[in-house]
Amino acid sequence: MPKTILIVDDDPVTRSWLTNYLRQPGYKILTAATGTEALKIAQTQRPALVLLDLALPDMNGLTVCRALRRDPATNNARIVILSARTDVEDVVTSLEAGADDYIAKSPKAVEQLRDKIQYLLRQPVAAEAKPQLGRVISFLAAKGGIGTTSICVNLAHAFGALVGANRLVVVDMVLPLGSVGLSMGIRSGESILPVLAERQTMLNPETVRHYVYKPDRWNLQLLLSPSRLHEAQAVEVTQIVPLFNTLRTMFDYIFVDFGRSLSRISLPILRDSQCIVLILAADRTTIDQTHTYVEYLTSPEVGIPRERFVLVYNRAVGRAGLDLPEIEARLGLPAAASVPYSEDCFTDASNRGRPLAELFPYHVSGLALKELAERLEKQLA
Repeated sequence: MPKTILIVDDDPVTRSWLTNYLRQPGYKILTAATGTEALKIAQTQRPALVLLDLALPDMNGLTVCRALRRDPATNNARIVILSARTDVEDVVTSLEAGADDYIAKSPKAVEQLRDKIQYLLRQPVAAEAKPQLGRVISFLAAKGGIGTTSICVNLAHAFGALVGANRLVVVDMVLPLGSVGLSMGIRSGESILPVLAERQTMLNPETVRHYVYKPDRWNLQLLLSPSRLHEAQAVEVTQIVPLFNTLRTMFDYIFVDFGRSLSRISLPILRDSQCIVLILAADRTTIDQTHTYVEYLTSPEVGIPRERFVLVYNRAVGRAGLDLPEIEARLGLPAAASVPYSEDCFTDASNRGRPLAELFPYHVSGLALKELAERLEKQLA
């Protein structure tokens, strides 16, 4: 029996074109010009998939999406937003409303529409509760040059030793140019770019896994950022949220290095993070800037709970600065760990492309990261 697709768009030309385009593979096609009409049809016809425009004459397409998800008669339908809007906030809001995918209207995008629909309709709909998605652990600093990437990859290595490298991926989101690969001594390897370069890229696990890299000696897997400036310009930011939605179905833990990037690119992922590791230095400028970050991220506008923040004091050995109690009082948060940052050891490990814990198994920095990994593993389990 052919599966039913409901096309919801107020433009009759678009409805007609999509009907002809999708009828060829053998789907049964229904159409609606308004949100009200769409909900009535969905209630009675129970389509397998709804292709939904955001701009409808009687209501916002997001309202239709949420209504479909609330109704037990329609909540199992796959929902694909097909919209002329390309802003990343529209993508995020649509996915949060319950959409399975988001496609920006363009001649190139519709070429892949049938493949994407076929992929979604092949996925089984679970009768029981959905399995737990992977946990996102984001790394952020208010100032560059204080070891955020070094802490991220070495903590991930220690974490992977506890849970297994196949369950963990580190994603380099230091854009436009990545830093994770270089800090691990990786000079080659496919970057995340092909996944993010085109809106029509199929963000199914098979596609994403092709670009996941397993470095020797490290208890983790990697998605590398572009290493050339001209490549970075091709990144399509509307694909970032769909990428992370896919990664959460593939891995139990997703470590994300944002460096000092607090932007509309990083914000949706930070909101969705179960843990945000804030890297601190001892100087007052860094602490004041971190305080600004925390106040913004915990504000009603963003709404991240304070308990999700994990403070890591990356204390440069031999340098003066604020002491830990003063930093905690200023930020209103306790520090989870104090890592004595020995520049020589971290630099040597980076130059040799090896984990700090392997080269210096008894160094106090590595031991502190191992202890923090054990604490995070219990917290996130």
